[in-house]
Amino acid sequence: MAAKAWRPPVSEGALLTLALLCSAAGAGWMALAMETHWKQVHTAPVPDRGKARLLRVLGGLALSASLGLCLSVDHPSMAALVWIMTLAASALLIALTLAWRPRLLRVLPVGA
Repeated sequence: MAAKAWRPPVSEGALLTLALLCSAAGAGWMALAMETHWKQVHTAPVPDRGKARLLRVLGGLALSASLGLCLSVDHPSMAALVWIMTLAASALLIALTLAWRPRLLRVLPVGA
C-alpha cells in the first residue's frame, strides 16, 4: 500500500486562492521592475538597478510560491494547468490595472 502524500491542514480552495494572490503579486512586481510601468504607478524617481533587481527577484519568488501552492493541491499535470491559468489571469489583471488604475499597484511593497 502506497503512503499518502502530505497535505497542508488548509482547504484546497484557500490554497488556490493564495496561489492566485501570489501570482498576481508576482506579475505586479515584474511589471514594476520596468521603468515605464514604474512611472505609471509611482511619482518617486525610477528605481535604480538594485531595486529593479529586487522587484524581479520578488516577482520570481512569488510566482514560484504560486506554483508550489498549486502543486500542494493537485497532482503535477493538473497543478501545472491550474498554475498556467493563474498566470494568465494575473497577467490580465495587472495589464488592466495598469491601463485603468495604475496607482492601485502602490499596495505592493517595493523594498527600501
